[in-house]
Amino acid sequence: MKRAGLLGVTLALGCGGSAPPPPPQPPPPVAAPPTTTLLTPTRVAGSYRLRADIQRQGQRQGQRRARGRAGETPLRLENAPVAALDQAIPSAVQFGASVSLAGYTRAPRGRNAQAAAWYPIAGDSLVIQFSTQAQPGAQIQLRGAHVGQGLRGEIWLVSASGNTFQLGTFVATRQR
Repeated sequence: MKRAGLLGVTLALGCGGSAPPPPPQPPPPVAAPPTTTLLTPTRVAGSYRLRADIQRQGQRQGQRRARGRAGETPLRLENAPVAALDQAIPSAVQFGASVSLAGYTRAPRGRNAQAAAWYPIAGDSLVIQFSTQAQPGAQIQLRGAHVGQGLRGEIWLVSASGNTFQLGTFVATRQR
């Protein structure tokens, strides 16, 4: 009998009309650390020989174009900011560049490369961006990283509507 009495008292206390305690509050969101770049303009500025492997329509997977000096084109990265920001580039920090990529660039008369801009992103990475004559309103981006004495990365087409397509890969070797 004593047990029934204690059980009744426990039930009566446990079923009191008070609301359950509120659940613990989640911790406040922690702000993401700012992206830091290890890439400085003076570290990457200079002349390079650009070799691009672009997947051509009708080319089988794994099949590559012939490599060698004939496939190399000039690439130059400057350490001075551009005079006027390119509104198509999503960075307020832009540096001058010139690039030649067969079928995608058109150099002005008397020059061997088209004007472009480059900007650093997180770590040792950078993006070199320029408009292409191949598709009106489209941009080409060389997205890569500084590796040793060169650059290595991927070539992307950004259409006027904002869609992106990977065209291939690139390697740029610094000229001495």
